[in-house]
Amino acid sequence: MPDFTPVANTGTPIDPQGGLRSLSSIMGIAGQAKQLQIQSQELQQQQLKTKAQTEYSDFLSSFDPSKYIGADGTLDANGVRTSSEYKGLSLAKPLVDQYIQQVQSGQLQNKQLLQTLDNDTLNQMTRGVGALAGDPDVVKDTPEGRQKVTDFYRAFAQQSPEAARISGLYGGVVRHAKQGDLGDAVYAQQLMGADVLGQRTQQQPQPVQTGAGLVNRQPRTGEISAPPGGGPGTPLNPTPPQVAGATARETGGAGADRTRANEVGDVQQQSSAALELTKQIDRLRDDIDSGAIAKGTSEIANKLGISSVNEARSQLLKDLGQVKGLAIARSGSDARAATVLEGYPTDTTPANTTHAAMDYIRGTARQNLARGALLSQYQKADPQGVRGFQAADNILTNQTDPLMHEFLSLPQDKRAGFYKRNFGNAQEAQDFKDKVTALQKHTSIFSQ
Repeated sequence: MPDFTPVANTGTPIDPQGGLRSLSSIMGIAGQAKQLQIQSQELQQQQLKTKAQTEYSDFLSSFDPSKYIGADGTLDANGVRTSSEYKGLSLAKPLVDQYIQQVQSGQLQNKQLLQTLDNDTLNQMTRGVGALAGDPDVVKDTPEGRQKVTDFYRAFAQQSPEAARISGLYGGVVRHAKQGDLGDAVYAQQLMGADVLGQRTQQQPQPVQTGAGLVNRQPRTGEISAPPGGGPGTPLNPTPPQVAGATARETGGAGADRTRANEVGDVQQQSSAALELTKQIDRLRDDIDSGAIAKGTSEIANKLGISSVNEARSQLLKDLGQVKGLAIARSGSDARAATVLEGYPTDTTPANTTHAAMDYIRGTARQNLARGALLSQYQKADPQGVRGFQAADNILTNQTDPLMHEFLSLPQDKRAGFYKRNFGNAQEAQDFKDKVTALQKHTSIFSQ
């Protein structure tokens, strides 16, 4: 008979709740793992955010806004984004993009306030900051330079309530500009004023002499407006109810652009010829004084078939007559042009005086050729209307002067003589050189 006597259990007792506790333990471990994963992701995100912020701070610490001043005085976003500094960023690009938008938005709001000034007052401001932008003290950002800017805006504020408002806003550049950046900041203000005046010139047939900003302005196909998300302000483009009036103004502006383009085109051949004629005049003047013609050792006389001093003087007078018109063949006004014409050389004028006059006229020819190069840019962009050319040409001719163009064409060993002929003392020569250097830093117009 089978034995049904219970046998003693020698193993682990069976616990009915054990399976549930084991499952709970497993779930707990999984939860901890998930939490650790979340914490790890958050840590990684924080590390990336910190790295991006550090990269952004490093970018701003070495960022030089003066390298990216646009033709309208605002930050050139495209220039920043195509720079090697921006391309070298890995995580901070969104932060830099946000910075660019904020800077541009603020600049455009400030610029739109210039629309509250009438042409004369805006012209006065733009000329004033234009002079300051080339002032050696402002360029070097000395305490004297900052005081000059302060004094200018303090005086400008007396013109009208609108001028006082602009003075309070733009005069703050003295407080906000980092040390060393004052000249760049004032130059940007100069371009803003010049651009607003240029827009008005395009809308109105009459010329506006800005004297206000040397900039190699690229052809533009429209007005400047605030970027998406930009701040409030009066739009620069006409609103729909003004379309009819704007059309009439644009038609007049286009005609003025074409007229100026024709004027500039007409002097190109004459200017090219004048470069060689003025050099010929210089050589004839020197050879007459040195006796080289009488000795038969003058290369220029032999080239021209001249065998006597009288023939050389006759040729000199003829050449002088041919280039005289170039002394006034430019838009705008220049006191030096009047001086050159008042004492225009003859065949008996001392060599140094003759050479100084040729410096100016040769510079005028070079300036006219630069205007022709600028015109070519506009013709490529707008063959029919060269829209905006008159305003850009006004800016070029009113900010540069012929002596600048001539000076930059000279080799280093010829510049000392240039200084002696054209300036009364060493300080005047140094001021001139500082102004040219400052303009070179900001623009590429001299490379035309």
